[in-house]
Amino acid sequence: MNQEPDQTKEQNAYEDQFASSDSNEGAVTLPTSINDNEFQLIYQAKEESMGGTKLRMAKNIVDFAKSYRCSHLLLIDGSCWVSPDKGVSVLAQIEGNEKLDNYDYVTVPLDYAVYIAKINDGIVVEEKVRPIDQAISYLQNHKHAEIAILAGGHAYEQLASHQFIVNCDLTIFTWESEAANYRFKAINLVLINNLLFHKRLFTPALIVITPLIIIAFLFSPLYDVKLDKAQRNTRSMFDLDITPKSKLIVKTAPKIPQTILENSASQLLAEITPWVTGKTINLLRICRLKTVEISKRSLSFEGERMSNIKKNLLGCGNARLDNIVQANALRIIREKDSWSFVLAMQPNIAQTTDRKDYSQTLKRLELISQHIGWRLNILSTINNGEKQRLKVLLQGKNLNSQVLNVISGGLIDYATEFVKGTIQFNPNNFDLLDAQIEIDIHTQSSATL
Repeated sequence: MNQEPDQTKEQNAYEDQFASSDSNEGAVTLPTSINDNEFQLIYQAKEESMGGTKLRMAKNIVDFAKSYRCSHLLLIDGSCWVSPDKGVSVLAQIEGNEKLDNYDYVTVPLDYAVYIAKINDGIVVEEKVRPIDQAISYLQNHKHAEIAILAGGHAYEQLASHQFIVNCDLTIFTWESEAANYRFKAINLVLINNLLFHKRLFTPALIVITPLIIIAFLFSPLYDVKLDKAQRNTRSMFDLDITPKSKLIVKTAPKIPQTILENSASQLLAEITPWVTGKTINLLRICRLKTVEISKRSLSFEGERMSNIKKNLLGCGNARLDNIVQANALRIIREKDSWSFVLAMQPNIAQTTDRKDYSQTLKRLELISQHIGWRLNILSTINNGEKQRLKVLLQGKNLNSQVLNVISGGLIDYATEFVKGTIQFNPNNFDLLDAQIEIDIHTQSSATL
């Protein structure tokens, strides 16, 4: 379709800008606007799933960004996208959204162009931004597909004139505060916000911390003591205080029993969160994922046979599964009726942790279970004098990163060891059937406090 003869020079310039912006390097950056509110759109960003320990995640994220010479990241539930510039992702706002379950395409009208995403089982498989006339032609060629038309900018008027009317109430955020969770940010800022340590943070941290340490020292009692001591040293050697000092009585603090944890439950739950929640697990669920077995040393995934299991007839589900396996250097096993792979966990450093009071620990467990809506079962209690070891089972039917963060954060100061865990899914409708986490908790009686 030819361009309208009365099209403005502004629109022509705008089209020239994004027509040449498609790139295979990192991502495409496009300055654009919706209803005259300007923002920077990032699309076609390279993506990779991140898991493992925080140190491993930090290294993989930095290496991933460096491989595409990108300086900005978007990190959501273990999925990482990279970009050479800051900006807003529409993909992160529409992928996995339940409102789009029945659609094949998602259309967001900008002011002088149209953003179009192709989705398959909730996953965005293609992104493009096209001039209005080209976008209309493209949508007309796919009129038999299910197309979600979202509210947007001035381009909507021309879409509506061709019968592409808003039919989905999903809102796309572009403002600074509203789009904070979907913005590409500088690598260092993303690492700090997610408590991911990397050696690249050392220099900026030193620059920030050194002046603060100096200021804190100048205003601290220690500095006053040193200053006072220097002044006293200038006095005459005969000006001495020889008054006998009373002997201080030092009271010994009660000794709190400690436990050496070979595998902290809090630490392990934080490490597996990117693998059992978010985009990675959603991708595996549409590959007919059935169970996830969690141990101290590994995560084991098993699913049912998908159609076209033969190598020369691999369907899209098998392709997604292969992408996950290859991206994480895993080995997949395909049987006649199932598939499986095992992810080895990084060994944890043993931790020495104080035992908390028995009743205090029970109250903490009850608060955690109430907050996340899981059942709490005390499987056994082993008494050894003033020490106890509780075997606890947490069980529920809702699982996301917030649930695991509550459990991990709630137990971070408690002497807990991970025993095992199981997550079960219905491969036919992707529903979560059951999630169980079993842990050992070391406590002490209040008499020893």
